[in-house]
This record gives sequence, structure tokens and C-alpha cells, in this order.
Amino acid sequence: MDAFFKYLKSIEKAIIVIATAAMAIVTFMQVVFRVVLNNPLAWSEEVSRYLFICIVLFGGALAVANNEHFKMDFLYTAVPKKYKKLLNLISCLAMIIFALIMIIYGGKLMKSVITQLSPALRISMAIPYSVLPISGLLILIHIVELIVSPLMSKD
Repeated sequence: MDAFFKYLKSIEKAIIVIATAAMAIVTFMQVVFRVVLNNPLAWSEEVSRYLFICIVLFGGALAVANNEHFKMDFLYTAVPKKYKKLLNLISCLAMIIFALIMIIYGGKLMKSVITQLSPALRISMAIPYSVLPISGLLILIHIVELIVSPLMSKD
């Protein structure tokens, strides 16, 4: 089970690194074409936007995997130790609900825009929107890992 989660995290990291590098290259190309060649690329802004969304959503899933996601811990630090597990469970349940919303409504959104084409790239808008349910699924998997791994540890 541990090997699966490590493999999944490595895939997510690779996607983030590749998307970041691609975004940097596309942005650099746009600057060169616009400033040096005086012929801006029509598709570069759209590609950069989709890559940025991919980086943010996959990065969010990876943050959940590493238990580094955004949280307000003022309540967590204020309560006695015996209630901390309960607060963690409540937090995980809230994230599960959020992940399910991303999966369900992201899928519905994909379905509703499948015939719509992006302005510059002329690809189905379902492709960039697919990042929503995919990252929601990854978040859900990582939350399950956060819940199950302490239960399965031998401590």
C-alpha cells in the first residue's frame, strides 16, 4: 500500500514539474515572438493558463498527500490532546466532501463543455476541465491515506 502512494506522489510531482517547465518555455517563447519577432503567438496565453490550473490543482493534491494543505490550526493547538484525533477526523471528512464535489461537479462540467472548443487551441474544453475531477480523485485518495495509514501503523 505504501508503494502505491509513493508511486502516485511521484507521478503527481512529475506532472507538476513537466507542467511548470512547459509553462516557462511557452511564456519565454511568447516573449521572444512578441518582442523580438514582433509576431505574438495566439495560443500561448491559453496554454499557460491551462498549465497553471494544472499545476495548482495537482499541487493541492500533493499538499494533501504530504499533510501540508492549508488549514487553520488555532483550534487544533488550543484543544486538549484527547480531542485532536476528533478534529483531524472532522477535517478529513470536510476534505472528503470537498473532493467529492470536485469529482462530481467537475465531471458534470466536463460533460457540459465536451462539444465546446477552446478559442485558440481548438481542443475540447473537456480536456482542460478534466483536471478538476482528476485532482479531486487524487485528493480523495490522499485523504483516505491520511485516515488509514495511522490505523495500519504498528505504533
